[in-house]
Amino acid sequence: MPRYFCAQTRQPIILQQQLASSGEGTVWTTANPKQLAKIYHHPTVQRQDKLQAMLQYGPQLSRLNHGFPATAWPQSLLMDNARQIVGFLMPRITGGRELIDLYNPSRRKRLGIKVTWHFLHVVAHNIVSVIAKLHDQGLILGDIKPQNILVNNQAVPAIIDTDSFQIAHLTTGEIYPCLVGSEGFTPPELLGQDFAHITQTVAHDNFRLGVIIYYLLFGSHPFQGQWTGPGDPPDQQQLIKQGHWVFSQDSVLKPSKLTIPLGIIYPPLQVCFWRCFQIGHVNPRLRPSAQEWQTVLGEALRELKQCLTVQSHIYHPHTPHCYWCDRQKRLKTDIFDHSVVPAAPRQAPPPKTPPPQVAVAAVPPAPFRSTPPRRPVFHQPPPVNRLSWVSTLSLFLGGGAIASWIFSAWFLATQPSQRFLHRQSLAPIRETELSSRPPIVPSPPTAETLLKAGYSKYIQSDFAEALQKVNQSLTINPNFAEAYYYRSLVQKSLGNHQAAELDWQLAQRLAPKQMPFNPMFTSLDLALPLDVVGKSPSLPPPKVMSRREAPTAKPTSTSASPYPMPLPSVPLPGDVDAFLELEMKQINQDMLRLKSKINQEPPLPAPKNLPPL
Repeated sequence: MPRYFCAQTRQPIILQQQLASSGEGTVWTTANPKQLAKIYHHPTVQRQDKLQAMLQYGPQLSRLNHGFPATAWPQSLLMDNARQIVGFLMPRITGGRELIDLYNPSRRKRLGIKVTWHFLHVVAHNIVSVIAKLHDQGLILGDIKPQNILVNNQAVPAIIDTDSFQIAHLTTGEIYPCLVGSEGFTPPELLGQDFAHITQTVAHDNFRLGVIIYYLLFGSHPFQGQWTGPGDPPDQQQLIKQGHWVFSQDSVLKPSKLTIPLGIIYPPLQVCFWRCFQIGHVNPRLRPSAQEWQTVLGEALRELKQCLTVQSHIYHPHTPHCYWCDRQKRLKTDIFDHSVVPAAPRQAPPPKTPPPQVAVAAVPPAPFRSTPPRRPVFHQPPPVNRLSWVSTLSLFLGGGAIASWIFSAWFLATQPSQRFLHRQSLAPIRETELSSRPPIVPSPPTAETLLKAGYSKYIQSDFAEALQKVNQSLTINPNFAEAYYYRSLVQKSLGNHQAAELDWQLAQRLAPKQMPFNPMFTSLDLALPLDVVGKSPSLPPPKVMSRREAPTAKPTSTSASPYPMPLPSVPLPGDVDAFLELEMKQINQDMLRLKSKINQEPPLPAPKNLPPL
């Protein structure tokens, strides 16, 4: 075996046991139990320059939970006898398991790993927290896959194989690309491309991140299901390239009986998966970022609930009852069967469970219901000595006389000052007094008020201003279903049918039972005066075509459009806004007639001969 030396300390490094081997090199243990060595099969000058740039870079990530690192970042270069750079030293991460050991039910059962659906949510939240911080520092991970993510028993992740990251040199700005990729995690726009000549973006990592989160929550790949098309099913790369994910509306890949349905998870999470694999297939920039995943997963964690029948069953309360219990009855199998024992009786609340610790971002506690407060005990006040009726009457009369004398004295003393204050209130306010008063700070606009302003501009046919107001509303609340709905109407009026279809489907995903929104009876009370109703121009009837047959639309010239790339030209399902305008006209006319009738009628006479109260 050749001898290697640390380039920083010049100390010899003794390789002991080979742990892993890949297309780039091999990973070995060393005499130092806290260090590993990676030796490249074919070391090049470009790899050497990239490693030296990584040693200067170093991501700023916190270390919690007894020094469990967030990344296995290179610590020092390795040289051979000829003083050639052949690899590097990195920290050894102990106490972690590969991600596949957590999300795969068969491996969990074989290895005796006991986790719940809540724990898998926490793992997903912590992974996106780490990747969000790496993205903020300008790093592109590139080769994201379950084998490159280790998780300990406290749901803290660590990312290994960091030498494959895409980084930029701090001084020269030279880009060192990610040279490898993994099947099933490469986005469709990069399939068949040479990674050595591609500068990847955050949008490419967002696709891989969506696949990782889907694996954790559903235990399978999003492009895996039952093939219903003609002939033999294509391989996974072809399914990804053609956009046939298992819950696509027009996909020939359908869920099987073992596929966990998309509807059991938190509804905003459903929208994130739909944006990642459906809308993101056409426009990669619309895929949810790591920061968006982190926010939505944090909200989902606060909503999870423990089953009253099986302690290890955690489900989302928007479903009528526990999905895992129904699945166990239907399939005679339970993927969370490590503690299938009856929980506490239904009369008693479930016990409180402490949440797992989080490495990078704070995770909300496990949403188990706490014990209701006990009924308060009212203590009787101490007895009061009762006085005779003579003493009581004398005290009452004396107190009344004293109170009347005090009130008369106060009135005579303050009457001139009251007149003075009255005269001062009628006097004009001086400019110095206005400048000395504290300024009135207006309250910041909310998503609801901005949507009201945008709807008012839409009714007045000021579509550009309406689009700006609705975009500001969605900036404050990205999960505002009504804002997506009304933005679809504005986009349709502007002729952006692709963007209108996207907003329509997002609103339908977020609030399927409230579509279409009625502006006269919505929670925002968007009813407007009669003088601005009826000014919206009529829209031409849409031309219906399928998603596969739809031609690619030319980019619109409207600068206010928030979509950087064209989407498939699919119209909205009917002229819904026209029906809403007719209904608004009719209701406002009825209200006007009712008000005029009330104003013309004389007031009713007061009733007579009423019995005394």
